[in-house]
Amino acid sequence: VLTLVDVFDALTTTRVYRGAMSKEQTLSIMKDMKEKFDPLLFEKFLKFMQDFDVIKEKMFELEEDVKKALKNNIFFIDLFTKTLNRQGLLAMFRKSADYGLYGSLIKLNIKHFKEYNKLYGVKKGDELLKYLAKRVKEEFNALESLEEPKEKLSFLARVVADKFYVLYLGRRGDFLEYKFQKFCESFKEAEIEFEFLLKDKNLSKFKNEIGYLI
Repeated sequence: VLTLVDVFDALTTTRVYRGAMSKEQTLSIMKDMKEKFDPLLFEKFLKFMQDFDVIKEKMFELEEDVKKALKNNIFFIDLFTKTLNRQGLLAMFRKSADYGLYGSLIKLNIKHFKEYNKLYGVKKGDELLKYLAKRVKEEFNALESLEEPKEKLSFLARVVADKFYVLYLGRRGDFLEYKFQKFCESFKEAEIEFEFLLKDKNLSKFKNEIGYLI
């Protein structure tokens, strides 16, 4: 099914190197390459296309900013906490490294999270994850989307179930250490710990190592 719709979408979508093909052109090409598809599915697909006029002369095109937002949500966002995911963090780090920016990378960890779930229940554990993400965004003005990197921006990512990372662009490591110390102490029911993986470093020197750091 995915192979069928992928080829159909590719042929009927405008590309940089060519325009979108009509339904007739697309079906003709797909018939020529029918050995690539499941025979039974392809037969049903052709019947469906004959019965329903699902393609117009001009395919509906999403606005660029909408497409960008959808792509970011699919590939770079942790939909549970609405923060960046691992791929999103890697993308922002490497982009910042390309600009030669300095920055700090801080890991936040909920200690004994399994025990917390057992004691208070999984629902309470989920609420803690969302609450921690919300508090970090508020306290450190951490962004939850891909932005053009520049000094004084910070990005929040959830990489593992109970581990968050903050990428801060700029050289304020000592101040951040003080703020994170106070921040972690403010949590009463759960024990939150932080660790500087990088502190006031030129990120370009760690571009090839970032995958190992997180």
